[in-house]
Amino acid sequence: MKFFVFLIIGLFFFSCQMEPGHTLVRYRVTGTAYRATITAVTDSAGSQTVFRNESLPWTFGYIAAPGSWAFISVVNDSSLGSVNVEFSLDGDVVATETGFDSVVIESIVF
Repeated sequence: MKFFVFLIIGLFFFSCQMEPGHTLVRYRVTGTAYRATITAVTDSAGSQTVFRNESLPWTFGYIAAPGSWAFISVVNDSSLGSVNVEFSLDGDVVATETGFDSVVIESIVF
């Protein structure tokens, strides 16, 4: 029985590893605003998803294939406050922006 438990745990960890050349993309939205509408690329195919009326802080990540691109747009849904957007690749922050009404980090190809 212990063998099967270790086998299942080992398969889980092995399947979570990234393929060579792939990149971990992470978006993080914080700020003094309470809520925001966030539009972001959410997979290697470039699919965009709209997350409406999200509470902050908000974080999303995915594993992207080589040659992929990323984009995030944040609109402050609160009447007050600001939004801060942090964009990272493989744990390294590559872009940050702050705004009161909206923030856009344009496409980044990697």
